[in-house]
Amino acid sequence: MMRTTIASILLTTIFLMHSSLIFAGILQDSVRNQKTAHLHKPIDTLFAPSKISDPILTYQNLVYKNRLESIQKDVSLSYNEHVQKYIDIYTGRKEQIGKMLGLPEYYFPLFERALKAAGIPEELKFLTVVESALNPQAVSRSGAVGPWQFMYETAKGYGLIMDSYTDERKDPVKASHAAAKYLVDAYAQIGDWLLTIAAFNCGTGAVTRAITKSGGVADF
Repeated sequence: MMRTTIASILLTTIFLMHSSLIFAGILQDSVRNQKTAHLHKPIDTLFAPSKISDPILTYQNLVYKNRLESIQKDVSLSYNEHVQKYIDIYTGRKEQIGKMLGLPEYYFPLFERALKAAGIPEELKFLTVVESALNPQAVSRSGAVGPWQFMYETAKGYGLIMDSYTDERKDPVKASHAAAKYLVDAYAQIGDWLLTIAAFNCGTGAVTRAITKSGGVADF
């Protein structure tokens, strides 16, 4: 339905966000398995036969695929070569990943409470990883600010205060509640969480126009 745009990039990176945040866990598992190999089953029995449906998948690919499947809830977490490409990009940024692995302990509970209060999937908290790398002070080249990267007019429309003294886009609590409201509104209009994620980045107007152009097909 869409060409390769920021929206489609965001779609693929929503998958890798989960993998990048559990990258340290994968490394820890590898180290632990090496130290206690005699306590574990042989490596070829770690996955059920039904999991190994693609012969070109490597063991590491299978780890990513199964981790994604294990944490999937309301938002589809497909695994394919495009997702793996972005996993490779993110896991190559070890300094940034290391920092982000520590920040969720502080910020994710705040995001989760806002999303839960709005009645929407808590996986949407991972949007902040792609949007701002969990940095409340983040400012993009286009002027988006805060952990959820709100543009001025959108933030204003969702009740955030921005003046000479304060910018509530940087407030992780207030910005999270505003983001949750935006996501609720976008989902009500679009009806698909992955397209709602795209809409958070490029706007509901861009997504609905793409749906119309595709003849009403509301998926990627």
